[in-house]
Amino acid sequence: MLTQLLRNLRKPVSYVLAVTLVLATLWIRQVLIDRHNDEFIIFTAPVFLTAYIAGLGPGVVATVLGALCVEYYVLEPKGTLAITSPIDVLNLIIFTSVCLAVSVAGEQLHRARHDVVASRLLTGSLAHAAEHDALTGLANRRLLTARLKHAIALTERNGGIGAVLFLDLDNFKEVNDAFGHVAGDELLVAVAARLRDQLRQSDTPARVGGDEFVVLLEGLPAPETAATVAHALIERLAEPFVLAGENDVRIGVSIGICVFPLDARDPESALRRGDRALYQAKAAGRATYRFYDADTAGG
Repeated sequence: MLTQLLRNLRKPVSYVLAVTLVLATLWIRQVLIDRHNDEFIIFTAPVFLTAYIAGLGPGVVATVLGALCVEYYVLEPKGTLAITSPIDVLNLIIFTSVCLAVSVAGEQLHRARHDVVASRLLTGSLAHAAEHDALTGLANRRLLTARLKHAIALTERNGGIGAVLFLDLDNFKEVNDAFGHVAGDELLVAVAARLRDQLRQSDTPARVGGDEFVVLLEGLPAPETAATVAHALIERLAEPFVLAGENDVRIGVSIGICVFPLDARDPESALRRGDRALYQAKAAGRATYRFYDADTAGG
């Protein structure tokens, strides 16, 4: 409501400022002429141009131009109005019309520029929403798959390895049941924050399900590096979380690791095999990690 009111007031306020500047222009001119310093009249122009740049709107420039036209064609050197013939009236009408035309054109250009900027912001916002999880702000499955596909292609072309870490939170259901879904959502957001803090900027953490997360690691020197990262994440997420209701909760995390392109050469296979490795980690007692093993995972 307040925003709409301010928008409605913006245009009349702009016109009031424009009229004020016109009157100020004429007054300053009169003062300078009375003091026989009319050669300094040119120094008043930057003042009003600066006011325009400060954000008073395109109408200000139009009205200043109109005022200068009226000053030059209608006012005599002594600074008095000299409308003594139909030509003077015609000149005044013409320059006033030019002033209004420039003002309208300026407002239209200003509005068009504003619409373009708003459209770009909206497009960027929609693109971000399409590729990120609404709750945690992490990458969603769509963005993760695209980055994983690119990462696999790079390793096959340039050599090297990468890894997919499939994470599932242990005891998350118990937190939800004990404290409610709001607390559960708060916990998911806190988990996402810890993932960001723990990982490199080049890594991609993503949320792919209720309490399931995936971390894409690129440019690894050896598979053991993925194990080091997994161990660090397990320790970090084992630390207690303090929720808004001052509830001190503890969870754990189990992690399945799929190394590409050794174990997978496409995103679907990498995610599926990381998920199977996760089940192996849970079967081993949770709060641990396991690499994908084709012999025990079965495909």
